[in-house]
Amino acid sequence: MNNIIEYRGYYTKIEYSSEDSVLRGKIEGIGDLVTFQSTDATKIEEEFHSAVDDYIDFCKEVGKEPDKTYKGTFNIRINPDLHKKLALKAFKNNESLNQTVENAIREYLTPSSEIYKELCAALASQYSSYYEKAYRTSVHLWNMYNAENTMNNRFISNYTLYNKCFSRFDNVEMEVRNV
Repeated sequence: MNNIIEYRGYYTKIEYSSEDSVLRGKIEGIGDLVTFQSTDATKIEEEFHSAVDDYIDFCKEVGKEPDKTYKGTFNIRINPDLHKKLALKAFKNNESLNQTVENAIREYLTPSSEIYKELCAALASQYSSYYEKAYRTSVHLWNMYNAENTMNNRFISNYTLYNKCFSRFDNVEMEVRNV
């Protein structure tokens, strides 16, 4: 169930009032208060659309620019020590404080599962190149051994070593794929 609706770049969260048996909402992220409601759940989204359209029309009538839902600016209050640490990190990274905060927020909003999948894919790619090299080398050694048709221990031990590497990389790759 999703009670958040978007229309023309504006958002609302639909809430139910058990006192009035009414669904209601307000346009979020604007300086003006624009609300709407409906007793019919099938009509609440239509009411939201009408509220947004009416807001935009009203702003045009009075010569006001409609608020954008999010302008990209906001004020925060944080502990002074945290502020200092953040400012020093920005300075050390040769970034503005705004850029450092934006980067931190972006990282916070990126689900860790996505970062983990990216890391696993990078590792799988790295192991895959080792896996291919070990496989090619072991096939080459095996072919050389068969071509000479002798019991050369050097080829057998190298072949065994590369097969061990091959199976180790194969296991790592399978573990990464199963994540």
